[in-house]
Amino acid sequence: MATHSEASVFAPLVVSTPAIGLLFDSSLPERLDRVMSAVHPAGFPGQTLRRLLDLLASGLLMPGGGSAAGIGGALGVSLLLMVASLPRKGSIPLQENELKSVIARLRPARDRLVHLAELDVDAYSRVIEALRLPKETPAQHLARHAALQHALRGATDVPLDMMQVCEEALRCGIVVSNHSRLSTKADLAIGIELISVALRGAARTVDANLSRFADENYVARVTEQCRRFQANGAETTKAILRTLAPV
Repeated sequence: MATHSEASVFAPLVVSTPAIGLLFDSSLPERLDRVMSAVHPAGFPGQTLRRLLDLLASGLLMPGGGSAAGIGGALGVSLLLMVASLPRKGSIPLQENELKSVIARLRPARDRLVHLAELDVDAYSRVIEALRLPKETPAQHLARHAALQHALRGATDVPLDMMQVCEEALRCGIVVSNHSRLSTKADLAIGIELISVALRGAARTVDANLSRFADENYVARVTEQCRRFQANGAETTKAILRTLAPV
């Protein structure tokens, strides 16, 4: 961000409303810092979203699309949390309880997506390390192949986990949309879109990796999970956005 806003972009945020008391996780800035420090071990204490954007644009291989999907999904979940936490005039206990339940599920989902963005950097770095192993002799070739297959599993399981978290967050979005205020429908729609894009983006990473696996059983299992998350996410997204469309 510009200098005037750097200190406040990811400052710990506490929101307490008459309807629902909600304390946002103040460790989120530290988690973002770890995403960046995973690329540069020296770390970036006190850096902001601007630094992460600069890293993504720098030409480095890490962080890449997987981390961007995780952060984007986390931003979307944060918008759902914002909409769910706003006070509502005349709200009934049942409505408040449903929203409290959703908030209790969305907060760890958001934090999990940020953590997965961090893990994606580490997972992909292991793939790069495996690709750099020598392969001049048959023994070296076999060792490199085994290391690469192992590293690829980590680089595939991470975005697959992202897909699952996003799919679950979208289902929470159904409850949020049922109780959202008219003035927040655009914010909610943007949040849903961001989560949906994160899910589809993570699916692309999974698909790109699967073509490099020798284990057909693993490929079949992950493909089935990936398609299921995609189908469920697409259906839920369409249903929510339909309810949010201007009349």
